Order: sequence, then C-alpha cells, then structure tokens
Amino acid sequence: MGGLPVIIKVALLIVFTVVCCNFETSEAALSQYDYKMIHKVNKHGPYIGLLVSKDSELQPFLKSPSFHLNSKISHVVLSGRRFYIGYLGNKKMIVAMTGMGMMNAAITTQILCGNFKIKLVFHYGLASNADPKRNMGDILIPQYWAHTGYWNWQKYGYGPDDELAFEKEGYYTRDYGYLKFADYYTNKTGEKDNDYSYVNYLNNIWYQPEETFHVDETKDSVFWVPTPYTYYETAKKLEVVPLAGCTCTKEGTYCLPKTPKVVAVERGSSASMYTDNYAYKNFLNSKFHVSSCDMEGAAIALGCHEHYIPFLGFKALYDEGAPPNPAQPPSSSPSTPPTSSPPSPSPSTPPTSSPPSPPPSTPPTSPDYPPLYPPTPSPSPAYPPPYPLTSSPSPDYPPPYPPASHPSPSSSSSHSLYPSFISFSSPSTPTDDVSVAAEEKSSMYGLLIENCIKVTTEFVTKYNHHMSDDVCISSS
Repeated sequence: MGGLPVIIKVALLIVFTVVCCNFETSEAALSQYDYKMIHKVNKHGPYIGLLVSKDSELQPFLKSPSFHLNSKISHVVLSGRRFYIGYLGNKKMIVAMTGMGMMNAAITTQILCGNFKIKLVFHYGLASNADPKRNMGDILIPQYWAHTGYWNWQKYGYGPDDELAFEKEGYYTRDYGYLKFADYYTNKTGEKDNDYSYVNYLNNIWYQPEETFHVDETKDSVFWVPTPYTYYETAKKLEVVPLAGCTCTKEGTYCLPKTPKVVAVERGSSASMYTDNYAYKNFLNSKFHVSSCDMEGAAIALGCHEHYIPFLGFKALYDEGAPPNPAQPPSSSPSTPPTSSPPSPSPSTPPTSSPPSPPPSTPPTSPDYPPLYPPTPSPSPAYPPPYPLTSSPSPDYPPPYPPASHPSPSSSSSHSLYPSFISFSSPSTPTDDVSVAAEEKSSMYGLLIENCIKVTTEFVTKYNHHMSDDVCISSS
C-alpha cells in the first residue's frame, strides 16, 4: 500500500504531460518553433510590410528583380499563411498574401502586425472605378478608407426619421447616411425626390463606423480610416512616375485606352463584394465621394490603425468610371459628349450646405473625418510620433464630383467583348473571340499589377529614406 501514492503521482504526471502536449499541438495559436522563428526575424527588424490579396498579385513581386529573399530565413508560416522575408533594394520587407475579402485581409494584417516588428504597411491590387474623372489603369492613392459593407438594415415601413434597432443603446448610428433601394426602380417617373409612396421591401441600409480596439487598450469608432498625413503627402510625389500603357504577349500587343497615371485621391471604399454595378458605384461616389471600390484595402488600413502603424494603399483601376446613366456602358472614345444628364439627387444624399453633426460620443482623439463627417476641419489624430509626423488639417473636399464625359462606343473596335477597354493588334486575325477576350483581360490585369509593383518599389527605394528604422513598431 505504501507504493500507491507513487503510482498515482506517476499516473498524474503522465496524464498532465499528455494534456499539455495535446494543448500545444492542437489548441495553441503558435508553437514553440513559431515563436523561435518570429524572434529570429524580429532581431533584424523593423520591416516594411506588403500585403496583397491574390497569388497573381504576389508572384510578380516575388519574381521582381528588385526583390530578394533572405538567404537564412526566407519565410515563416503562421496560421496557414506564408510570410516571405526579404529585401526590396536595401529595405527589409515581409510580404504575404491575405486571400480575398475583408475577413481574410483583417486576419492576415493582425498576424503581421501582432507578431512582427513592422514600421509601415503597403497594399496594392486592383479596384473597380467609382470616379468618372479617373481612367482605367490609373493607380489611386486614397487618403481615407471606409468599410462600406457594414450596415444596419432597416425594417420595412421605417424611414430616415425613425430610430434604428439598437441605436438608442449606442450600437448603431444614422450619422453616415443610407441607401434607399426604392430610389433605384427603373420604371419610376414623375415622383418627387421626397415622395415615399414608392417603397421596396428591402427598404434602407445605413452605413456604420467600425469599433476599433487599439494596442494600448483605448477604443474608438471610425468610418474613415486615415493615411498618416506625412506619408500621404510623400506619396503624392509618385504622381510623376510614368506608367506603362501597353504590354506585349505572344498573341499581340494590348494597350489601355489612355496612358495611365498615379493619382492621389481623397477616399477609397472596401467591402467583401465584387462591385460591378454602375448604379451602386454612382451612389458611392455621390454619397461618399469615393474613387475606388475594392475588397481588402479598408480592412488592412483598419488593422494598421489599431496598431498605430502607417498604411499606404495603391489601387489600379481595372474598369472605366460609371457613366451618369447606369444603363449606358462606358466608352474610351474621347470625342462624343455624354448622351444623358445625371440623375437628380436622391433623398439619401445629404445636402452639402447643412451636413450632419458628428456623433456626441466621438472621442476627441478620433481621426478627422472628411466632410461631411464632421463639417468642421480638425487636426490629425494625436497618435504617438511619428504617426503622423506632422499635424495638419485635412484637405478641403470638393462637392460631389460632376459627371464626366462618357462618349459612345467606337464603331471601329475589333472585339465586341471588350470594345471600350482594350485595343488589340496582332500579326494574325484571331478566330476565337472568347479566348481573345480572356487573353486581353489577363494581359491587362498583369499590366496593372506590374505598374503597382513599380509604384511600390519607387516609394520604398526612393521616397522612404527619411523614415527611421526605429519608429512605428507594432507591439509584438
């Protein structure tokens, strides 16, 4: 009987060891090996982060002659995502693919910023064009990013003067505007803009700000996530960078309708949906003055915002801006004036003369929202230096963009599937329009990504020299 306690102790030790091993292998977020690799990488930090959404955007960068993998630690795999360690010129970088959509982008951003020493994050990729003043192929650099896929969907029968569900408790707000589905009937005629006799069971959706949790345990809510003022102003120097307008393949030469350019713009929007609807893009442009619609940018911007890490996004437009009449497809011919006038403002469009007041619960350190939120300009948020390096008020935003000229399609276009997008020249006449269109589209996307890589490389190697290597490091 005297040996029983020893047996029990041995049995308990075995059980404890098995439980601990199972916990480490199946429950722990990171293994000891992961922590060891992260520690090795961080000893040589900080790094510039680069996040892209698709493999077709990642591989051209990894194969770029300016980028070289680290010879000792080329990559680290965390939560199924591969983070490449290397150099762009002489700048240390960590590069990763997020996957498509806001959730994938947010998860990857958190892994990057929460584990590695990061001083700046870049993101490039493709976006849909919501701005009639911009051309296909242009690379936009927004100063503000909004998640336009976070809504409070209002119950049928309620209108803009009715309180939203859980608004009284402070969870939702009517301060950022709404979309009324009934405004987009195709057979509406003669009614006034404020006539609510035209209804739709889908009713209204109200756009909501994101609740944010910073690494210093402070909280706020933000609709427009800012790019730090100094970084945005520095990025404006990229507007002089020449971009390629044509690319050659074995099938021929593919050219954009106009030579693309880099443009610093006010606002970009993101949501986990592919936006290929002219009416909705017109709404986003007139309501929020956004120039681009993508699926990841705002999520990455918000993740960096929570870690106080500067963020810059470069978005190449893969289509033309929406024409004033959503039923009319865009065209690349520069000679014909628009055939229709812009629609009257809907009741969901806020008047520019009396913008709504900011929510009373907004803390004083929240980012300065572009008008109309709030209407009074305020200085940049008081982030720990150098985010931003220089305190400066937001620029004056213009009223909703005027409609641009969208001429009729050219009759001389040789391919009906993409007549307004791509010009094509080839030594032989293609016989399969479908395969030609697919080749055109693939070549165009490749051209846009190469231009994005060029812009990113220009900023990192030429305009990033003044940024110290011991600043803007995430907690890790």
